[in-house]
Amino acid sequence: MISTGILLAVQMVFTYAPFMNAWFGSAPLGWVEWGFALLNGVVIFLLVELIKAVQNRGGRGAPTSVQR
Repeated sequence: MISTGILLAVQMVFTYAPFMNAWFGSAPLGWVEWGFALLNGVVIFLLVELIKAVQNRGGRGAPTSVQR
């Protein structure tokens, strides 16, 4: 969880600090871009969860216990 917070902070500096924008030729993201990124993340998450659910229902999922 700490590493996620650090990554988010570094990403915000890269995205919004004017000196970083000048060094890398980047620009801050607007609300539309943030919405697009969030929507894509949610869609990908739901697709992965759907695939896992279908695989588990078909009996092809990963085993839950080791049999000896």
